[in-house]
Amino acid sequence: MSELQIGLLAIGVLVVIGVFGYNKWQERKYRIETDLNLKSGHDDVLLRETEPAGAGERPPKAAADPVAASGERIEPVMQVRKVPADGAPREPSLNESLDFIVAVESSEDIEGGALIQAASGALRGFAKPVRLEGYNGREARWEPLADRERYAMLRAGLQLSDRRGPVSGEELANFGAAVQEAAQAAGVLAMVPDRADAVRRAQELDRFCREVDILVAIGVMGAQGVQLPGTRIRGLAEAAGFLLDEDGRFRRRDDKGRVVYELANLDAAPFRADSMRSLNFAGISLELDVPRAPGGIRTFEQFRELIRHFAQGLDGQLVDDNRKPLSPAALDQIRGQIEAVHRAMEARGFAAGTPEALRLFS
Repeated sequence: MSELQIGLLAIGVLVVIGVFGYNKWQERKYRIETDLNLKSGHDDVLLRETEPAGAGERPPKAAADPVAASGERIEPVMQVRKVPADGAPREPSLNESLDFIVAVESSEDIEGGALIQAASGALRGFAKPVRLEGYNGREARWEPLADRERYAMLRAGLQLSDRRGPVSGEELANFGAAVQEAAQAAGVLAMVPDRADAVRRAQELDRFCREVDILVAIGVMGAQGVQLPGTRIRGLAEAAGFLLDEDGRFRRRDDKGRVVYELANLDAAPFRADSMRSLNFAGISLELDVPRAPGGIRTFEQFRELIRHFAQGLDGQLVDDNRKPLSPAALDQIRGQIEAVHRAMEARGFAAGTPEALRLFS
Protein backbone atom coordinates (compact mmCIF):
# COMPACT_ATOMS: atom_id res chain seq x y z
CA MET A 1 0.00 0.00 0.00
CA SER A 2 1.40 3.37 -1.01
CA GLU A 3 1.89 6.32 1.37
CA LEU A 4 -0.90 8.14 -0.47
CA GLN A 5 -3.37 5.30 0.12
CA ILE A 6 -2.38 5.08 3.79
CA GLY A 7 -2.88 8.83 4.18
CA LEU A 8 -6.33 8.70 2.55
CA LEU A 9 -7.33 5.78 4.75
CA ALA A 10 -6.26 7.67 7.89
CA ILE A 11 -8.24 10.73 6.83
CA GLY A 12 -11.33 8.55 6.25
CA VAL A 13 -11.06 7.04 9.72
CA LEU A 14 -10.77 10.49 11.29
CA VAL A 15 -13.85 11.70 9.42
CA VAL A 16 -15.92 8.72 10.62
CA ILE A 17 -14.77 9.25 14.21
CA GLY A 18 -15.58 12.94 13.96
CA VAL A 19 -19.12 12.33 12.65
CA PHE A 20 -19.76 9.71 15.35
CA GLY A 21 -18.53 12.06 18.06
CA TYR A 22 -20.62 14.95 16.76
CA ASN A 23 -23.77 12.81 16.72
CA LYS A 24 -23.15 11.71 20.30
CA TRP A 25 -22.63 15.31 21.36
CA GLN A 26 -25.88 16.35 19.67
CA GLU A 27 -27.72 13.47 21.34
CA ARG A 28 -26.45 14.45 24.80
CA LYS A 29 -27.21 18.12 24.17
CA TYR A 30 -30.78 17.30 23.13
CA ARG A 31 -31.39 15.14 26.19
CA ILE A 32 -30.19 17.92 28.50
CA GLU A 33 -32.35 20.52 26.74
CA THR A 34 -35.36 18.20 26.84
CA ASP A 35 -34.95 17.57 30.55
CA LEU A 36 -34.77 21.30 31.27
CA ASN A 37 -37.50 22.41 28.90
CA LEU A 38 -40.03 19.75 29.79
CA LYS A 39 -40.50 21.11 33.29
CA SER A 40 -43.69 22.61 31.94
CA GLY A 41 -43.43 21.66 28.29
CA HIS A 42 -45.61 20.00 25.66
CA ASP A 43 -46.08 19.30 22.01
CA ASP A 44 -48.76 19.22 19.39
CA VAL A 45 -51.45 16.71 18.50
CA LEU A 46 -55.09 16.64 17.51
CA LEU A 47 -57.65 19.07 18.80
CA ARG A 48 -61.28 18.53 19.60
CA GLU A 49 -63.83 20.29 21.77
CA THR A 50 -65.42 18.17 24.49
CA GLU A 51 -68.91 16.82 24.62
CA PRO A 52 -70.51 16.46 28.05
CA ALA A 53 -68.17 14.12 29.89
CA GLY A 54 -69.11 11.51 32.44
CA ALA A 55 -67.49 11.35 35.86
CA GLY A 56 -63.78 10.91 35.45
CA GLU A 57 -63.92 11.06 31.62
CA ARG A 58 -61.28 12.87 29.63
CA PRO A 59 -62.23 15.25 26.81
CA PRO A 60 -62.23 13.58 23.37
CA LYS A 61 -59.28 14.08 21.01
CA ALA A 62 -59.37 16.20 17.85
CA ALA A 63 -57.98 15.79 14.42
CA ALA A 64 -55.39 17.23 12.09
CA ASP A 65 -52.59 16.03 9.48
CA PRO A 66 -48.30 14.67 9.34
CA VAL A 67 -44.53 14.74 9.48
CA ALA A 68 -42.02 11.92 9.46
CA ALA A 69 -38.84 11.20 11.38
CA SER A 70 -36.10 8.76 12.33
CA GLY A 71 -34.22 8.06 15.47
CA GLU A 72 -32.28 6.72 18.41
CA ARG A 73 -32.55 4.50 21.47
CA ILE A 74 -32.23 5.06 25.22
CA GLU A 75 -32.89 2.51 27.98
CA PRO A 76 -33.05 3.76 31.59
CA VAL A 77 -34.52 1.82 34.50
CA MET A 78 -38.31 1.41 34.60
CA GLN A 79 -40.06 3.38 37.35
CA VAL A 80 -43.69 3.10 38.40
CA ARG A 81 -45.58 5.54 40.58
CA LYS A 82 -49.08 5.75 42.03
CA VAL A 83 -51.47 8.19 40.42
CA PRO A 84 -52.03 11.16 42.78
CA ALA A 85 -55.61 12.01 43.67
CA ASP A 86 -55.17 15.61 42.50
CA GLY A 87 -52.33 17.44 40.80
CA ALA A 88 -53.22 20.80 42.39
CA PRO A 89 -50.23 22.40 44.13
CA ARG A 90 -52.40 24.05 46.78
CA GLU A 91 -55.93 23.85 48.15
CA PRO A 92 -57.84 26.68 46.47
CA SER A 93 -60.27 28.78 48.46
CA LEU A 94 -63.96 29.04 47.65
CA ASN A 95 -64.54 31.32 44.68
CA GLU A 96 -67.67 33.37 43.92
CA SER A 97 -67.35 32.59 40.21
CA LEU A 98 -66.99 28.84 40.81
CA ASP A 99 -68.98 28.02 43.96
CA PHE A 100 -72.42 28.41 45.53
CA ILE A 101 -71.42 29.88 48.89
CA VAL A 102 -73.57 29.83 52.03
CA ALA A 103 -72.39 32.19 54.80
CA VAL A 104 -72.55 30.88 58.37
CA GLU A 105 -72.83 33.52 61.11
CA SER A 106 -72.28 33.30 64.85
CA SER A 107 -72.62 35.84 67.67
CA GLU A 108 -69.35 34.54 69.11
CA ASP A 109 -66.37 32.55 67.88
CA ILE A 110 -67.18 28.94 67.10
CA GLU A 111 -64.79 26.00 66.98
CA GLY A 112 -64.32 24.60 63.49
CA GLY A 113 -64.76 21.06 64.77
CA ALA A 114 -68.31 21.83 65.89
CA LEU A 115 -69.43 22.65 62.34
CA ILE A 116 -67.40 19.80 60.86
CA GLN A 117 -69.10 17.33 63.17
CA ALA A 118 -72.56 18.78 62.55
CA ALA A 119 -72.02 18.75 58.77
CA SER A 120 -70.42 15.30 58.52
CA GLY A 121 -73.73 13.60 57.80
CA ALA A 122 -75.80 16.39 56.27
CA LEU A 123 -73.27 17.34 53.57
CA ARG A 124 -72.48 13.85 52.31
CA GLY A 125 -73.58 12.47 48.96
CA PHE A 126 -73.40 15.58 46.76
CA ALA A 127 -72.19 15.04 43.20
CA LYS A 128 -70.05 18.18 43.23
CA PRO A 129 -67.22 18.97 45.68
CA VAL A 130 -68.22 20.54 49.01
CA ARG A 131 -65.86 22.79 51.03
CA LEU A 132 -66.08 24.23 54.53
CA GLU A 133 -63.98 27.29 55.39
CA GLY A 134 -63.31 29.62 58.29
CA TYR A 135 -61.81 33.10 58.28
CA ASN A 136 -58.36 33.19 59.87
CA GLY A 137 -58.18 36.66 61.43
CA ARG A 138 -54.49 36.41 62.26
CA GLU A 139 -53.53 35.78 58.62
CA ALA A 140 -56.50 37.65 57.10
CA ARG A 141 -57.55 34.82 54.80
CA TRP A 142 -60.10 32.06 54.39
CA GLU A 143 -58.84 28.52 55.07
CA PRO A 144 -60.26 24.97 55.25
CA LEU A 145 -61.88 24.48 58.66
CA ALA A 146 -59.41 23.31 61.29
CA ASP A 147 -60.85 21.10 64.00
CA ARG A 148 -59.60 23.08 67.04
CA GLU A 149 -59.41 26.54 65.49
CA ARG A 150 -62.03 29.13 66.48
CA TYR A 151 -63.65 31.36 63.87
CA ALA A 152 -65.92 34.41 63.88
CA MET A 153 -66.93 33.78 60.24
CA LEU A 154 -67.51 30.50 58.45
CA ARG A 155 -68.87 29.46 55.07
CA ALA A 156 -69.79 26.37 53.07
CA GLY A 157 -69.54 26.02 49.29
CA LEU A 158 -70.78 23.67 46.56
CA GLN A 159 -68.93 23.75 43.23
CA LEU A 160 -71.21 24.99 40.42
CA SER A 161 -69.75 23.03 37.50
CA ASP A 162 -67.08 20.58 36.38
CA ARG A 163 -66.52 18.27 33.41
CA ARG A 164 -69.64 16.29 34.35
CA GLY A 165 -71.82 19.35 33.80
CA PRO A 166 -73.52 22.08 35.88
CA VAL A 167 -75.14 21.68 39.27
CA SER A 168 -78.96 21.56 39.20
CA GLY A 169 -81.42 23.78 41.03
CA GLU A 170 -82.55 20.79 43.08
CA GLU A 171 -78.99 20.05 44.18
CA LEU A 172 -78.54 23.68 45.25
CA ALA A 173 -81.77 23.57 47.24
CA ASN A 174 -80.67 20.35 48.96
CA PHE A 175 -77.26 21.84 49.71
CA GLY A 176 -78.73 25.01 51.20
CA ALA A 177 -81.06 22.96 53.41
CA ALA A 178 -78.20 20.69 54.50
CA VAL A 179 -76.01 23.65 55.51
CA GLN A 180 -78.91 25.16 57.46
CA GLU A 181 -79.43 21.83 59.23
CA ALA A 182 -75.73 21.58 60.12
CA ALA A 183 -75.62 25.21 61.27
CA GLN A 184 -78.66 24.76 63.50
CA ALA A 185 -77.08 21.66 65.07
CA ALA A 186 -73.94 23.72 65.80
CA GLY A 187 -75.94 26.62 67.24
CA VAL A 188 -75.22 29.10 64.42
CA LEU A 189 -77.16 30.66 61.51
CA ALA A 190 -76.77 29.87 57.78
CA MET A 191 -77.70 32.50 55.17
CA VAL A 192 -78.62 30.77 51.87
CA PRO A 193 -78.26 33.01 48.75
CA ASP A 194 -80.53 33.13 45.71
CA ARG A 195 -80.58 29.75 43.93
CA ALA A 196 -81.88 31.08 40.62
CA ASP A 197 -78.81 33.24 40.15
CA ALA A 198 -76.56 30.30 41.04
CA VAL A 199 -78.29 28.05 38.49
CA ARG A 200 -77.76 30.70 35.81
CA ARG A 201 -74.07 31.03 36.71
CA ALA A 202 -73.63 27.24 36.71
CA GLN A 203 -75.10 26.89 33.22
CA GLU A 204 -73.02 29.79 31.89
CA LEU A 205 -69.89 28.24 33.41
CA ASP A 206 -70.72 24.91 31.78
CA ARG A 207 -71.08 26.56 28.36
CA PHE A 208 -67.71 28.23 28.81
CA CYS A 209 -66.11 24.88 29.74
CA ARG A 210 -67.43 23.24 26.60
CA GLU A 211 -65.97 26.01 24.45
CA VAL A 212 -62.41 25.73 25.78
CA ASP A 213 -62.13 22.11 26.99
CA ILE A 214 -59.66 20.74 24.43
CA LEU A 215 -57.39 17.73 24.49
CA VAL A 216 -54.50 17.66 22.01
CA ALA A 217 -53.27 14.17 21.10
CA ILE A 218 -50.62 13.28 18.51
CA GLY A 219 -49.64 9.74 17.69
CA VAL A 220 -46.42 8.17 16.53
CA MET A 221 -46.59 5.00 14.43
CA GLY A 222 -43.91 2.92 12.81
CA ALA A 223 -43.42 3.37 9.08
CA GLN A 224 -45.48 0.93 6.98
CA GLY A 225 -47.05 -0.65 10.04
CA VAL A 226 -43.80 -1.64 11.74
CA GLN A 227 -44.33 -2.28 15.47
CA LEU A 228 -42.55 -0.09 18.02
CA PRO A 229 -40.47 -1.90 20.69
CA GLY A 230 -41.61 -1.36 24.26
CA THR A 231 -38.06 -1.03 25.53
CA ARG A 232 -37.40 1.89 23.22
CA ILE A 233 -40.69 3.61 24.12
CA ARG A 234 -39.88 3.21 27.81
CA GLY A 235 -36.32 4.48 27.35
CA LEU A 236 -37.35 7.60 25.46
CA ALA A 237 -40.15 8.34 27.92
CA GLU A 238 -38.00 8.08 31.02
CA ALA A 239 -35.17 10.05 29.44
CA ALA A 240 -37.71 12.86 28.85
CA GLY A 241 -38.83 12.85 32.50
CA PHE A 242 -41.97 10.70 32.29
CA LEU A 243 -42.89 8.18 34.99
CA LEU A 244 -45.23 5.24 34.49
CA ASP A 245 -48.28 5.51 36.75
CA GLU A 246 -50.29 2.55 38.03
CA ASP A 247 -53.04 3.14 35.48
CA GLY A 248 -50.61 2.30 32.65
CA ARG A 249 -49.95 5.83 31.37
CA PHE A 250 -46.65 7.72 31.43
CA ARG A 251 -46.94 11.25 32.87
CA ARG A 252 -44.60 14.20 32.95
CA ARG A 253 -45.14 16.58 35.91
CA ASP A 254 -43.70 19.98 36.73
CA ASP A 255 -41.93 20.83 39.97
CA LYS A 256 -45.30 21.53 41.65
CA GLY A 257 -46.63 18.09 40.84
CA ARG A 258 -48.99 19.25 38.08
CA VAL A 259 -49.38 16.97 35.07
CA VAL A 260 -48.10 18.70 31.95
CA TYR A 261 -48.64 15.89 29.45
CA GLU A 262 -49.26 12.16 29.21
CA LEU A 263 -47.98 9.34 27.03
CA ALA A 264 -50.33 6.44 26.29
CA ASN A 265 -50.56 3.31 24.16
CA LEU A 266 -52.16 4.22 20.81
CA ASP A 267 -54.30 1.07 21.10
CA ALA A 268 -55.66 2.20 24.51
CA ALA A 269 -54.41 -0.85 26.43
CA PRO A 270 -52.33 0.24 29.47
CA PHE A 271 -48.55 -0.02 29.47
CA ARG A 272 -47.27 -2.48 32.08
CA ALA A 273 -43.81 -2.34 33.59
CA ASP A 274 -43.43 -6.13 33.60
CA SER A 275 -44.28 -6.58 29.93
CA MET A 276 -42.77 -3.61 28.09
CA ARG A 277 -39.45 -5.38 27.70
CA SER A 278 -41.02 -8.18 25.68
CA LEU A 279 -43.85 -6.46 23.79
CA ASN A 280 -44.06 -4.29 20.69
CA PHE A 281 -46.78 -1.69 20.08
CA ALA A 282 -48.58 -0.23 17.07
CA GLY A 283 -47.89 3.28 18.30
CA ILE A 284 -47.98 5.85 21.10
CA SER A 285 -50.08 8.95 21.77
CA LEU A 286 -48.70 12.07 23.41
CA GLU A 287 -51.47 14.13 25.04
CA LEU A 288 -51.90 17.69 26.28
CA ASP A 289 -54.97 18.51 28.40
CA VAL A 290 -55.03 22.21 27.48
CA PRO A 291 -57.10 23.70 30.37
CA ARG A 292 -55.18 21.73 33.02
CA ALA A 293 -51.63 22.05 31.68
CA PRO A 294 -49.55 24.94 33.12
CA GLY A 295 -47.03 27.01 31.19
CA GLY A 296 -49.09 28.69 28.48
CA ILE A 297 -48.17 28.46 24.79
CA ARG A 298 -44.55 27.72 25.69
CA THR A 299 -45.73 24.33 26.94
CA PHE A 300 -47.19 23.57 23.52
CA GLU A 301 -43.98 24.54 21.73
CA GLN A 302 -41.96 22.20 23.94
CA PHE A 303 -44.63 19.52 23.43
CA ARG A 304 -44.18 19.85 19.69
CA GLU A 305 -40.44 19.33 19.97
CA LEU A 306 -40.96 16.35 22.25
CA ILE A 307 -43.30 14.49 19.88
CA ARG A 308 -40.84 15.01 17.04
CA HIS A 309 -38.12 13.59 19.26
CA PHE A 310 -40.26 10.51 19.93
CA ALA A 311 -40.89 10.09 16.20
CA GLN A 312 -37.16 10.26 15.49
CA GLY A 313 -36.24 7.92 18.31
CA LEU A 314 -38.84 5.36 17.23
CA ASP A 315 -38.20 5.64 13.46
CA GLY A 316 -41.85 6.58 13.13
CA GLN A 317 -44.14 9.27 11.76
CA LEU A 318 -46.62 11.66 13.35
CA VAL A 319 -50.30 10.79 12.91
CA ASP A 320 -53.67 12.18 13.98
CA ASP A 321 -56.34 10.26 15.91
CA ASN A 322 -57.51 8.70 12.64
CA ARG A 323 -53.92 7.47 12.19
CA LYS A 324 -53.45 9.71 9.17
CA PRO A 325 -50.14 11.60 8.64
CA LEU A 326 -49.99 14.93 10.44
CA SER A 327 -48.67 17.97 8.56
CA PRO A 328 -46.68 20.94 9.94
CA ALA A 329 -49.52 23.22 8.81
CA ALA A 330 -51.95 21.31 11.04
CA LEU A 331 -49.64 21.83 14.00
CA ASP A 332 -49.57 25.57 13.37
CA GLN A 333 -53.38 25.59 13.25
CA ILE A 334 -53.53 23.75 16.58
CA ARG A 335 -51.18 26.33 18.09
CA GLY A 336 -53.56 29.11 17.10
CA GLN A 337 -56.50 27.30 18.71
CA ILE A 338 -54.59 26.84 21.94
CA GLU A 339 -53.65 30.53 22.06
CA ALA A 340 -57.34 31.42 21.72
CA VAL A 341 -58.27 29.02 24.53
CA HIS A 342 -55.62 30.50 26.84
CA ARG A 343 -56.88 34.04 26.19
CA ALA A 344 -60.47 33.04 26.92
CA MET A 345 -59.53 31.26 30.14
CA GLU A 346 -57.42 34.14 31.41
CA ALA A 347 -60.24 36.58 30.68
CA ARG A 348 -62.55 34.50 32.91
CA GLY A 349 -60.01 34.20 35.72
CA PHE A 350 -59.23 30.52 35.14
CA ALA A 351 -55.74 30.54 33.63
CA ALA A 352 -54.69 27.08 32.44
CA GLY A 353 -53.04 24.95 35.11
CA THR A 354 -54.07 27.13 38.08
CA PRO A 355 -55.80 25.54 41.10
CA GLU A 356 -59.10 27.08 39.97
CA ALA A 357 -58.75 25.62 36.47
CA LEU A 358 -57.86 22.21 37.92
CA ARG A 359 -61.08 22.33 39.98
CA LEU A 360 -63.26 23.42 37.08
CA PHE A 361 -61.81 20.92 34.60
CA SER A 362 -61.91 17.90 36.92
